[in-house]
Amino acid sequence: MRLPRRYYLGARGYFVTVCCDLRRAFLAEAATAELVRACLLDVAQRDGFLVAAYCVTPDHLHFLAQGMIEGADLCQCIRTFKSRSAFAFRQRRNCQLWEASYYEHILREEDSPEEIAHYIWWNPVRKGLCKEPEEYPYSGSQTILWGNGAIPPTTWVPPDGVVAEL
Repeated sequence: MRLPRRYYLGARGYFVTVCCDLRRAFLAEAATAELVRACLLDVAQRDGFLVAAYCVTPDHLHFLAQGMIEGADLCQCIRTFKSRSAFAFRQRRNCQLWEASYYEHILREEDSPEEIAHYIWWNPVRKGLCKEPEEYPYSGSQTILWGNGAIPPTTWVPPDGVVAEL
């Protein structure tokens, strides 16, 4: 269920989760994880977004995006991203990559983008994939300096209705 379209347009921030079809670990394969990472960053840039934080885990993707122009359209950006990455994946694996929908949280004034970014980067640690966020190869940011060994854990959790511990 989505809010009215106007909430997904313009210079807003969003925390987004996109899950693999049936929560299968398609993104555990390095080539697929890199394909998804590169596609996300390319589509976001073309659609007027900066990706403040992202993490591609084996069965889902978290990212924090900020609309940078009046015409930035989150729904269109995600539709294009999922379509392009799914098409490339289907060429190699002949199966569906993504669930039909996705989860989003529109950032509010009281939300701290840095806390949300830290939540995203600590996801692979919480899942036992690494000991420190900086060790995980499929996390990063286009806007926030990170990876210097000083990413503190966060107490931020997604609001109800957004998949939290994936």
